[in-house]
Amino acid sequence: MEKQKKIIILLEVLLIFFVGLLVVRLILVNKSLNRDENINEDSNKLSLDEPLILTSDPWLGINNSEITIILFESFSCSYCRDLQPSLKYILDKYRDRIKIVWKDFTGTYDPRGLSAAVAARCAQVQGKFWEFHDNVFANQSNLGSSLYLEIAQNLNLDIARFNSCYENQGTLSLITNSFAEARALGVEATPTLYINNEKVEGLLSQDEFDYIINQL
Repeated sequence: MEKQKKIIILLEVLLIFFVGLLVVRLILVNKSLNRDENINEDSNKLSLDEPLILTSDPWLGINNSEITIILFESFSCSYCRDLQPSLKYILDKYRDRIKIVWKDFTGTYDPRGLSAAVAARCAQVQGKFWEFHDNVFANQSNLGSSLYLEIAQNLNLDIARFNSCYENQGTLSLITNSFAEARALGVEATPTLYINNEKVEGLLSQDEFDYIINQL
């Protein structure tokens, strides 16, 4: 009987010992995982001092321009819609000096803007981004697949090709890359403009554009 008690006590001691080892190992593994996660987070951080101009970015004006305006906008943004007349004004007034570049600033938090961006970039594949862009802003209250199909038909796009692109989100990577660039720049709202790499936020009037451009 005494011998059995000693065996039981010994087994309990061994059990406690091995449980302790297991707990210590789990703590060390958890610390290691947390350290790896922090390293990965740090390696994924990106910061930019000025925006990039990519070959995939839609643009208007002249290529090697004196004045470059980069727009971070969303098709669902009412201020972006209201900015369009001023952009057309400066594009006409400074036509020999200016280049306007579009960047998407939209994500899953903005499903209407995101769907419109995908559709507009699908129109870009067929060389009709800006025509599609103008029609979307002109019908901003009706954003949706029916509107995009109607615009595509009115622009004489290849409808089968457009539908395939839109339904399969064939241009989504362009939008997510643009959004990532905006975040790296610290862009937080639309519209945000970079006028010769100087950041300007919010809606600008024609007079305000004239003033800024004349200061360059």
